Amino acid sequence: MSMEQVWRCAAETEVLLRDRGMRYCFIGGLANYRWGKQRTTNDVDLTLLSDVGNERRVIDKILVDFGTRRPDAVAFALAH
Repeated sequence: MSMEQVWRCAAETEVLLRDRGMRYCFIGGLANYRWGKQRTTNDVDLTLLSDVGNERRVIDKILVDFGTRRPDAVAFALAH
């Protein structure tokens, strides 16, 4: 994936998350750009923010739009 594709994916993800009222922050390679540390990356990393006790609601909300790589994704997210 080119950096242009990574930025496009991040922008589309940001619109989707904002439209759904979700709190988030980009981390990883993209976040480095904010601090002037360019780093080539081929993915978009982010953290979803949740109030304590509302993690399941956030997980269920995000799974409407995004698939998972793990069959136990919900249990994994709740545990970690």
